[in-house]
Amino acid sequence: MGKTTWKPPRRCREPAIECGDTVLARRAADGSAAARTTLTKGENRVLQLAMDGYTNRPIAELLGVSIRAVGKHLTNGYRKLGVHRRDEFADVFGPDQRTTA
Repeated sequence: MGKTTWKPPRRCREPAIECGDTVLARRAADGSAAARTTLTKGENRVLQLAMDGYTNRPIAELLGVSIRAVGKHLTNGYRKLGVHRRDEFADVFGPDQRTTA
């Protein structure tokens, strides 16, 4: 496994610009795409369903995995994307990345 580099969420871009931190602003601008590429397929599927409003149990049932596996994927995805709550996913994936209407 390779080393994962932390990428700030896009919501950090504007405050970074206001503070004059151009390096952080640049990393935040392209951080979402870079962070997404570090997600495993399982993490990506679970995070997309969570962003669509599904809770852990329905995600587990849809994917045919344990609730614990869903929790692990969420935990790993949160860490990789630099988010702490489900409602922060839109900051990383963008509102147009939802898989359902």
